[in-house]
Amino acid sequence: MSRSGSQDFASDSGNTKESSDQDQVEEKPHAWSSRFLPRHHRPRRSRRHRGEKPSVSQATLDAVNTFVGAFRPLYEALTRTLSGRMKEVREREAARVKLDTYVRDFWEVLKRRAHRLQQPAEILAFYGLPADGTIPNITTFDQLLSAADKIVQGDADAVAAGYPAMANPSAKEIEPILADARTQASDVPAADRAYDDAQAAVAAQRPAADLLIDDIRADLLSSLRRQHAPSQRRIMRNYGLVFVSLSGEPEEPSAPQPPPAPPA
Repeated sequence: MSRSGSQDFASDSGNTKESSDQDQVEEKPHAWSSRFLPRHHRPRRSRRHRGEKPSVSQATLDAVNTFVGAFRPLYEALTRTLSGRMKEVREREAARVKLDTYVRDFWEVLKRRAHRLQQPAEILAFYGLPADGTIPNITTFDQLLSAADKIVQGDADAVAAGYPAMANPSAKEIEPILADARTQASDVPAADRAYDDAQAAVAAQRPAADLLIDDIRADLLSSLRRQHAPSQRRIMRNYGLVFVSLSGEPEEPSAPQPPPAPPA
């Protein structure tokens, strides 16, 4: 050691002797390094000793923030288009139910009137019913629209043939309900296309999202590399990672068991 270094050492040693016992007790580990070693040679305590939490690098955080800024409007558009599609489907279904009720009521009243007035069976054919009056089994929306069209047109043809117009409900009552059902049905395809486009825009972000997930996982593994594997998995679960036990592998406890209490 050089002379100057010896003098510095002596000076520092004298200062240490003059300090109080309390200061010596409160001196932290590796405090000697701040006196005798250059800054770049001083030992560093691990993150675990410093009490720092595992972290993701700033570069990865910046990339995540950039991705989220671009992804958020796409996701919001997806939720809007999904809500819009649900609204259009709901309105179409409500119009379908109403039209179906009117069509079936019309047929039932038609059969009772034909029986009451002793009208011939061919009158039923004007309205799309067979001669025995069997109600058609309507299973699709298009079939329902076709049946309503036959009722409206058939009532005009029956009146032209000398039969009285139907009432309760009348064909005139069915016309606006039929028109509304067509309008509501025509709104659904556009809502479907908008929702499909929004889904495609979100799906296109999947590769970039997967890369960010890999970067986050790599950063966590690096910051947790000195910890035991169970601790790594426990912490990484807080970041959304999922670990699945292999077949026959015992399940990992969800939380460490507390130590036994000391004897009284």
